[in-house]
Amino acid sequence: MISINGSTENISFPECFVSRYRTADSSALKVAVYVLMNGTADESSIAEELGISQSAAQRSVEFWKDAGLFVEGTASAVQVPQEKPLKKARRHMTQNQIAVALLGNEDYAVLLQESQRLLGRELSASESRLLIETITECELSVPSLLMLESYWLNTEPAKNVLTRTASTAREWSELGVRTHEAAESALALMEKRYEHAKEVASLLKTDTSEFSRKDRRLINKIYEDYGYDGAFISEVLVRNPDANLPYISSVLKDWNKKGYRSISDARLLSAPPASVSADRMYDSLDTESLFLKAVRKINESKEDN
Repeated sequence: MISINGSTENISFPECFVSRYRTADSSALKVAVYVLMNGTADESSIAEELGISQSAAQRSVEFWKDAGLFVEGTASAVQVPQEKPLKKARRHMTQNQIAVALLGNEDYAVLLQESQRLLGRELSASESRLLIETITECELSVPSLLMLESYWLNTEPAKNVLTRTASTAREWSELGVRTHEAAESALALMEKRYEHAKEVASLLKTDTSEFSRKDRRLINKIYEDYGYDGAFISEVLVRNPDANLPYISSVLKDWNKKGYRSISDARLLSAPPASVSADRMYDSLDTESLFLKAVRKINESKEDN
C-alpha cells in the first residue's frame, strides 16, 4: 500500500521492471514509478512533474519501452501488474520516538539490557533501534523476543543474531503469532527443523549454512509432509552416493506417493527384478538356433542309418 496525495492505492511492479531496475539510472527509476502510479508515459508531463530534462525523460521512456513495461503500440498505456502488491515499507523510528517508547514501557529497557547480556557487549544505537522497532511492530512480549534471540545466538554467527531475530519476529507476526505460548510453539518447530537440517547436512557431508531456502523447504517436506527421516535419506544415498538434495527429495516424493512407510517397503517394493532363473534363461535363448541344431541332428541320424 502506497499513499499518494492523501489517497491509498495498491501499487505492484511488473516482472519486466523487477528484471531491469538494477541497470536503470536514477532518472529511469523515477520515470518508471511515475508511469506506474499515473498511467501515462507523456514525456513532457514526466519532465515537468519530476523536474528532469526532456532528453532524460525521453531516454528513460525508451529504456522502459525496450524492457516491455509499456503495452506494445501504445506508449502511454501501462501493463496491468499481475504480481502481488508490495509490502508496506517499514518506517524507522527516530531517536525521540525510541526515547519516548523506553520511557513509556520499562520492559523495553529490560529487552535492551538482556540483549546486551546475551551478546556479551553493548548494543549500538542502530541495534537498539532495531529491537525497539521490532517489538513495537510485531507485538511480541519481551520474553518471547529474548527467547528467539537466544535461539539464533546458538545457531547463527553473532553478527547475524539481531537481524535474524527481527526478520523471524516479523514472519511470526504475519502468521499471527502474538502470545508467548504461540511463540514457544513456533520456536519448537524451528528447533526441530534445525535438527533435521543438521542430520541431512551430516549425511550429505556439508554444513547447514550451505542450504538455501529452497533446500530447507525440501528438507521440511521430507520430514513433515512425507514423514521420512535420515534412514530414508541414507537408503537413497546407498543406491546413489552422489545424489544431491533435489534428487533425494524427488525419490522420496515418489516413495511417499507409492505408500512406502518403512525402509523394508522401499527395499522390497522398489527392488530391481530378481535374477533370471535357469528355465527363463533357456526360454530367452535364440529359438531359431535351437531349431537348426535339431534339424542337423535328425539329418545326421538319417545318414548314419
